[in-house]
Amino acid sequence: MATQKQMLISDISYIIRCCTHSVVRIGLHLQVYHLDLASLNSVRACAKEIRNEEARIDILVNNAGILTSRRKTTEDGLEIHMGTNHLGHFLLTNLLLDKMGANPDGARIVNVTSVMYKFASLDPDDDLVVGSGAAEASSLMCYSKSKLANILFTRELSRRTKAMSISCYAANPGVVSTGIHGYV
Repeated sequence: MATQKQMLISDISYIIRCCTHSVVRIGLHLQVYHLDLASLNSVRACAKEIRNEEARIDILVNNAGILTSRRKTTEDGLEIHMGTNHLGHFLLTNLLLDKMGANPDGARIVNVTSVMYKFASLDPDDDLVVGSGAAEASSLMCYSKSKLANILFTRELSRRTKAMSISCYAANPGVVSTGIHGYV
């Protein structure tokens, strides 16, 4: 909610990505796009729709995340936490970078992470699919690894987009009452 309140006082257009078609009217230009971050096909379709509809993007806040207690995979066969919390955002961001670079005033990307990243380390050969090392890890560890991946992605993205006047941030919102912990 804090992110949404701050955005309301700014004079920019908003794109809200969501998994349902619910629309909240906030009195500003608001465009809602359907997106399932656990499906790379859905991410590609959403990005294509945004690219066709929007001339530019001022800010992208990658805020969605999950924490499940059961071992699951995405429809692409990826470990659910890594697929949803990181790879979906990674793909969407990369597919929209040129629209963000089209903003003459610069643009911002905010990847919401968690302090849980401190408990993780990544092995790129072992953390993306269930049945590999991820299958041995707890759901909380898989979540932590996805949040570490968010931070590493943000650091590299910041380096690569500097010439495009895109500022990249990894933000830890602190303890937030989202109910996400109820699924562990």
